Amino acid sequence: MVKVGKTEIDYFCDYLARAIHIMDRNSYATQSLTNAIDPNWQKEFVYQEKLLKDVLDFDWYCYGTDGIVCKYSNWNFKYIADHSFLHQPFVDVMSKRKEGPKK
Repeated sequence: MVKVGKTEIDYFCDYLARAIHIMDRNSYATQSLTNAIDPNWQKEFVYQEKLLKDVLDFDWYCYGTDGIVCKYSNWNFKYIADHSFLHQPFVDVMSKRKEGPKK
């Protein structure tokens, strides 16, 4: 778990595919990833985690609290329907989030 600003996340950096996968930890006491992420947040994250600055040019995939995965780029989100290239452990969590709480 990593905290960037008011947001708690898990992440996986795939240098070969030039992609960063960021999953919101779904903590109600924090700000959601989709509300927090912007170019300044990205820079803070890269600096804090001591990642190569090249990561800023990678594809950024955001795994939200609602179970939806989006590609983020400069204030814009694009829904990702094809999960075949995503980080599988995060995709598994997204599937559970979409199901909702068990009754």
